[in-house]
Amino acid sequence: MISIIGAGPSGAHAASLIAKHDRVVIFEEHDRVGFPVQCTGITTGYLSTLVPIKREFLVNKVSKVRVFSPNGNFVDFNLKNPNLVLDRAAFDRSMVRRALDNGAELLTNHRFIRSRQEEGKIVIDLKGRYKKIHADVLVGADGPFSLVARSSGMYGKRRFVVGVQARVNLQVNPDLVEFHLNKDFMGWVVPESYKVARVGISSYSNQNVFFKDFMNKRVGRAKIREYQSGFIPIFNPYLKTQKGKVYLVGDAATHVKATTYGGIIQGMMAAEELAKAHTKGLSYERLWRKRIGKDLWLGLMIRKKLDTFSNQHYNKLVSMVKNDDVKRIIEYYDRDFPSRLVLKLLLREPRFLRFLI
Repeated sequence: MISIIGAGPSGAHAASLIAKHDRVVIFEEHDRVGFPVQCTGITTGYLSTLVPIKREFLVNKVSKVRVFSPNGNFVDFNLKNPNLVLDRAAFDRSMVRRALDNGAELLTNHRFIRSRQEEGKIVIDLKGRYKKIHADVLVGADGPFSLVARSSGMYGKRRFVVGVQARVNLQVNPDLVEFHLNKDFMGWVVPESYKVARVGISSYSNQNVFFKDFMNKRVGRAKIREYQSGFIPIFNPYLKTQKGKVYLVGDAATHVKATTYGGIIQGMMAAEELAKAHTKGLSYERLWRKRIGKDLWLGLMIRKKLDTFSNQHYNKLVSMVKNDDVKRIIEYYDRDFPSRLVLKLLLREPRFLRFLI
């Protein structure tokens, strides 16, 4: 039996693929899949290459991006592939239903406590109706503070940013997402419709202060529908993600873009490599690193440089990308794959290299 801890997109996608060949049980600590919501819920159009996009979880499509510098200057991009705004809870439920249709089982209200090896089996202690189970394979898809990672000695060193957002009644362009760059935080306005938006920030510290300030400036007295928040892991290229028959995937493995802090697509791609490794007897570490490791590493290097920027640096950066040739490159390539984008940008605009140095 393959036990998957966590019913988010990474765990559910792995379950859906592996259940075609083996018995899979998903353990979810909450009573409802998809809650609490701890994600902005916007992805690139690349998601459609991984799973069918359904109306039940697709809230909006956005084809334009506006990036603001701290001085209020901005640059607009028309995306070749529209971004997708998801109802994240509905998306998670859809992913789990897909896994169940393929033969997986789901047990909610089961919290992972610890695991250990006994006579060739993985013994898992749980808090729930089942207190102890035996498994052949254990998959930790249980988020940034993964208890599976801790229990198996793969937690390692981790850094986090915190994202805080609110769903608000706000008149916005439903086809335009905003990103606000700042030395202290990254802000966003993601439209659900012309009258509802998700407004938030991510930061290493003082999140509530920056969030309140950003809300006052961008939203004013708009009605708040709900608040959401969550920890986002920074990709650690040195983290071990496989130990015997125990695997980590998604946020539990820090499979997150350090540039924009999105991880839905990266976690699902890693889940596909996990399924391939399990069914074909291959190395999971080698497979996921070959597929997404280079882009995650490059995103980390970009983030480390961005973390040194002052507001003046961000002002200059936004001015530099107003060049039409540069804009076309950014519009064409999804931000999930910076390795395809960076070389093109440097060839087109060598000043970027001097600016980064």
